[in-house]
Amino acid sequence: MAKKSRRTRRQEAEKQKKSGATSSASPVAETPAPPIVSEVEADQPAVSRSKSVNFAQEYFYVYNEVRNILIVAGLMLVVLFGLAFVI
Repeated sequence: MAKKSRRTRRQEAEKQKKSGATSSASPVAETPAPPIVSEVEADQPAVSRSKSVNFAQEYFYVYNEVRNILIVAGLMLVVLFGLAFVI
């Protein structure tokens, strides 16, 4: 049997979702409840609600790697400069 493509699998999943939604047991359609927003959240602007990321904590290992790369690059530059006078 041939492997199914993503489109075929997606279409089959959508058909199953549609058939499952139309064949619900209760005849009354349920409406989703509106989201509950507390007074504190409503007073704050949307920008302050976003999560701030501390890159120093997230990428602490990058500093050491960049430092090592700079040291190696500096040593290579010194060696090339020294070889330019020797050769």
